[in-house]
Amino acid sequence: MSKLTVRTAIVVLVSLGLAGSALAEPLVKAVKIRQVGPAPVDEQLVRSFIAVREGRELNRTEVANDVRALLGSGKLADVKAELADTPGGVILSYAVRMKWKLVMPVRVRGATEYGETKIRDMLGINPGDYFDEPMVSAKLVTVLEDYRKHLYSQAKIEPLIEEVDPKAGHAALTLRVREGEKARIVKFHFPGRKSVEFAAIREAMDIMAWYNPISWFRSTPYNVEEMRAGRERIRSVYKDQGFLDVEVGEPEVRESSPGRFEVTIPIRENLKYRLARATVTGASLYPETVLLKESKLKSGDEASFASFDRAAEAVRDYYERRGYMDTVVQPRLDLREKAGEVDVRLIVSEGELTTIRNVLIRGNSVTHDKVIRRELLVYPGEQYDGVRARTSENRLRNLGFFSSVSSSHEPVDGTTNTADLVFDVEEQRTGQFMTGVGFSSIDKLIGFAEVSQGNFDIRGKPFMGAGQKIKLRAEFGSTRESYSISFVEPWFLDRKLSLSTDLYSMKQNDRDYDVVRQGGAVGLGVPMWGANRLDFKYRLEQVETRDSADTNAYVVVDKDGGDHTIFFSDPRRIASSFSTTWARDTRDNFFVPTRGSKLYLTGTLVGGPLGFDTEIYDLEAGGSLYLPLWYRHVLSFRARAEVVDAYGSQDEVPLSERLFAGGARTVRGFRYRWVGPKAERADGSGDIRPSGGQSLAMASAEYTVPVPGIPKFRFATFYDIGNVWYDPYSFDMSQYAAGAGIGLRLDIPGFPMRFDYAWPVKKDDSRSRTENWSFSIGYGF
Repeated sequence: MSKLTVRTAIVVLVSLGLAGSALAEPLVKAVKIRQVGPAPVDEQLVRSFIAVREGRELNRTEVANDVRALLGSGKLADVKAELADTPGGVILSYAVRMKWKLVMPVRVRGATEYGETKIRDMLGINPGDYFDEPMVSAKLVTVLEDYRKHLYSQAKIEPLIEEVDPKAGHAALTLRVREGEKARIVKFHFPGRKSVEFAAIREAMDIMAWYNPISWFRSTPYNVEEMRAGRERIRSVYKDQGFLDVEVGEPEVRESSPGRFEVTIPIRENLKYRLARATVTGASLYPETVLLKESKLKSGDEASFASFDRAAEAVRDYYERRGYMDTVVQPRLDLREKAGEVDVRLIVSEGELTTIRNVLIRGNSVTHDKVIRRELLVYPGEQYDGVRARTSENRLRNLGFFSSVSSSHEPVDGTTNTADLVFDVEEQRTGQFMTGVGFSSIDKLIGFAEVSQGNFDIRGKPFMGAGQKIKLRAEFGSTRESYSISFVEPWFLDRKLSLSTDLYSMKQNDRDYDVVRQGGAVGLGVPMWGANRLDFKYRLEQVETRDSADTNAYVVVDKDGGDHTIFFSDPRRIASSFSTTWARDTRDNFFVPTRGSKLYLTGTLVGGPLGFDTEIYDLEAGGSLYLPLWYRHVLSFRARAEVVDAYGSQDEVPLSERLFAGGARTVRGFRYRWVGPKAERADGSGDIRPSGGQSLAMASAEYTVPVPGIPKFRFATFYDIGNVWYDPYSFDMSQYAAGAGIGLRLDIPGFPMRFDYAWPVKKDDSRSRTENWSFSIGYGF
């Protein structure tokens, strides 16, 4: 295909005589079409726009209109009308330059940031359209302006028109894009900001703080839409702090150096308003005093839009809890003459007292109706309760079976106070197959494969829809190998009882020996009042410590100076255990909580009345607390204490059941298991190994900060303290190890990772070995 260069078309209207002449116009003897330029002329198309006819007197207005019509068709680049004398009249010729017809989608090369589809959409030239170079150049101005808005100041686009079929006038268009490097914002200015903390403005604009290490290597990219959205968020921040008529100006961008820009967003705060008086209008069913108490609005409070919205919701909920469907509450503000004061009126439109006739479920083609209905807190024949209906929506969302859940109501014909309550659900995929490879400072190189179904039906076909959960998982690595299958029935016997079963085979290499566990467990969970829960579990397993690297005798010296001879091996044994756990969990998220707490107590009895050849017991207590601070920063605390001891005919706690500390999950800054008692080889060779103990206590504080602009990433700083003591109930808090450090949290669903660097602050004894880096896979504590 030959490359074409199409010159800019210039429309020339040929003068055909003197306007207003009294002389008679000549006859048009012939109308001809003449091609100008490389593109062939579609004569039939051109003639369809021409009004002048042969054999009639020349009409100069018609000729001018023909030229305008041809140019307006969008298919011609240039049109000229030409006259030539001939016996008995004139010959009228239209010299036309046709545009090319695009026969394939515009090809875009080099648009890495914008992408081919976006450039095509902005250009607006599609197959079948007529085009030429001036038209393309004009449209590219808009594309380049958009690039400039997004601070691609060096962007250039070169159009290239190539013939495909010259005889038919078909061509292709290619755009060669050189985007250049995107300019960066190096500084923000907010002139006029006085009363609101800069940190709140920074979060509204999603600006990385100077102490964020990522900001040391990457400036904030510029995005026009995000700047406008940030401006609205700044306005919301001010209005939530009482500045109801704040003015936030348009962002002004100035280039401070090549490729580096500063953004100025002017702010005019104006007055800060306080609530003078709150009133309720439109309410006839309940006293105003009762509704105002429910709203929690008080004179003198900040006039915050957010507090007004919460008050309106609280009053609406008061009505809907008592059956009044479709109650609407709207806050209205009235400025007072005194500057800085405002009244708020909660305008109530009372709904009808409504009874639910039916509760309908729609959209569930896989999930059984029964699975959905057992989560609902509203029932046919009851008065409508909007709060419980919305709570039911949240419970359905938390199942993880649906991508969307909504509730609505439909009136029943012939009645004014009866309605059907409808829950519409949209199902989503509940099965997963995951594989991965990772590295942990404890487990070293590890890989895993997992197949799970969160909406399983063990008795149905195709084995889906009953809300049961099944998971098959395999882990393999240099220090760990495990295979497991687990099954959970969350509504055992159609009651809120969680029945779980597990089968597993695990092998853990603890550097000096291997611990192999094979067995199964059956559990039953019972929800109690509030956030309390009881769990019971029976476990039967075979445990063996084998492949010991050293079978020599080792000596442990306890705190009282007594010697204990131990061996790093255990005979094969069978453990039959029963455990009971009480837990109270008010966390807002099980995996990455930001508020709430969890407390638990666990007691485990092994052997004795349960039979077999292991007789020990274990007592454990612990908890965690999460405090939201500012701008999604979270301060968390956790603590744990545990005791394990032998009883009956057993003299010692087996090696595999002893307690250890140190490493990513306990006291960071120390090598895995190297906090607590150590054993020295009895022959005096000086070889030392962690021996474990029977008492453990530890605590930790951690402060996490989200990484601006990078979802699922958090920075952390932490302090850990703890120790293990050889004898049961021998907690000596004067002996402890402590470590402090910084870390990064990657909250990737299904494969969360934690990177930490810790410095040992204090050793429990001089023989404890340290390790700065730790990396683990899994959520926090």
